[in-house]
Amino acid sequence: MTDHFSRALQLLASGQLDKGRELLHRCLQLAPENSHACLALALGYQRAGDLLRAREYTMQALAADPRNPVALKNLGAIFGQEGDSLRALYYLRQSYQADSKDPQTVYGLAFAYMELGDMEPAQKHFQAVLEMEAPEELRGLARDGLREIVVAGRNQNDLKRRSKIFVAFASNSSLLRVQSLSGRTLPKV
Repeated sequence: MTDHFSRALQLLASGQLDKGRELLHRCLQLAPENSHACLALALGYQRAGDLLRAREYTMQALAADPRNPVALKNLGAIFGQEGDSLRALYYLRQSYQADSKDPQTVYGLAFAYMELGDMEPAQKHFQAVLEMEAPEELRGLARDGLREIVVAGRNQNDLKRRSKIFVAFASNSSLLRVQSLSGRTLPKV
C-alpha cells in the first residue's frame, strides 16, 4: 500500500489526477480508515473541480482524525470555493486552533472574514501572513487583500473575488502537507 500511496501522490502532484485517484481508491480498499489516503483523494477531486466528492472524502478523513488541520483547512477551502463563507470560516477557525502557524490557514481566515464584510479581523490576518514565513505567492495575495480592504473602505461594492486563486493555492500546498504528514516526500517531477 505504501508504494501505491507514494505513487498516487506523485501522480497528483504532476497533474495526472485520474491515475492518482485510481491508486488512492486502491489504497482505501486495502485500508478504508486511512485518513491520509482519504485526504489525498479529496485533494485530487478538489483539484479536478469535483467539490462534492472532495467534501465527501475530506469528511471521511475528518471522521478518522477529527483535529487534522489539513483536512479542516481544505474543508474550509471547499466551502469557500462554493461561496459558503460562514462554513468556510467555521472550519478554518478549527484548523487555526489546531495549527496557528500555517500561512494558508491564516490567509483563508482573512479571506473568509473579508468575504463576510468583517474587515478588522481580515486585515489582522492578512497582516499576520506577511509576518510569517509564507511563500511569496501567498504574501502577494495577502498584500492584494490588504489593498482590497482599503478599496472596500472607500467603496464596499468594488470588493474583488479571489477565492479561485486561494483554493488552487491551498490545494497545491495541502498536497505537500499530506506528504509530510504521511512521513514521505515526493521527488521533483
